[in-house]
Amino acid sequence: MQANQKGIIMSTTDLVLQGITRNQAGNYSCVASNVEGDGDSNIVVLKVMYKPICRPDQKKIYGVARHERVDVLCEVDSYPPPDSFKWTFNNSEETTDVSSARYHSGGQHFISTLTYTPVSELDYGTVMCWANNLPGKQVEACVYHIIPAGKPDAPHNCSIMNMTNDSLEVECSDGFDG
Repeated sequence: MQANQKGIIMSTTDLVLQGITRNQAGNYSCVASNVEGDGDSNIVVLKVMYKPICRPDQKKIYGVARHERVDVLCEVDSYPPPDSFKWTFNNSEETTDVSSARYHSGGQHFISTLTYTPVSELDYGTVMCWANNLPGKQVEACVYHIIPAGKPDAPHNCSIMNMTNDSLEVECSDGFDG
């Protein structure tokens, strides 16, 4: 057998992959060549199991008025899909578990939705979400901030899209919605 620095060991009949990561999951096959031609093996699907991790580029800050309902989405990646989620709430006074009646996955294995309605000042703070699957519990929670709704940011990058004698169409990028 021959080994290299990347944890790949090959012989004439075997392939050993050491220290693999989820990025190395995929379809693998072998090609043998000689003067008569090439021979391809069957495809072997390599699935790498890993604990849930937060998906990047999620909405992290939710501006919400008192008595206004908001759906906070916790999105994770994992293999296999999560079998459960857990949410906690933290304000300046305490950290508490959120009742499972207040969140659901709705058939989407990788997303849990927390329905939240702040009533008092103490209902603003941080909510955290963890997912769990066969390899284990998520190590770092997905963190979301529930803040009082404020004045929205002004629109920006406005451009005239269409102008006639009696109308004007303007398109803008929206700012933070408060």
